[in-house]
Amino acid sequence: MKKINKKGGGNKTFTASKGWFARFKQHSQIHSIKISGEAVSADIEATHTFTAKFKKITEDNDFPPDLVFNVDETGLYWKKLLSRTYISREEISAPGFKASKDQLTLLLGENTSGKPLLVSHSETPRVMKDNQKSHLPVIWTSNRTAWVTEQICSEWCAKHFCHSVLQFCNQNNLP
Repeated sequence: MKKINKKGGGNKTFTASKGWFARFKQHSQIHSIKISGEAVSADIEATHTFTAKFKKITEDNDFPPDLVFNVDETGLYWKKLLSRTYISREEISAPGFKASKDQLTLLLGENTSGKPLLVSHSETPRVMKDNQKSHLPVIWTSNRTAWVTEQICSEWCAKHFCHSVLQFCNQNNLP
């Protein structure tokens, strides 16, 4: 609900139904579009091919399912813009915009009891003291882009992931 001030000092509460908004869009000649920076580019055929090859490798080498690990990274953007907006019918697309670079990157390893890797822009954010990072359930590191670089990934694998895998295998009597 939105308050509308009329000349003369009176306040009225504005309410609109879905039908009113649909007619407003038609009358104003605006429509909704999806804003995207990248096209969806998943290769479904390659996924199925890889799955079949991977299954054959694990069966041929007698790998138990507990010894198959998956590591992947994901990004968190906390100042991300909306993916849809309304524009006039005469326009085909919205003008370009630069996405916010305020992000964190998480590198997660499945089937391990270790901590995930978190990559931030800053070594120690202002809201956090040095000793607070050690209490977080993540391994904190930083670089200018907040991306997982080859060096960061190698260090995480050697110092943390491999140790967690070894510990998991020892606890479960696995080779």
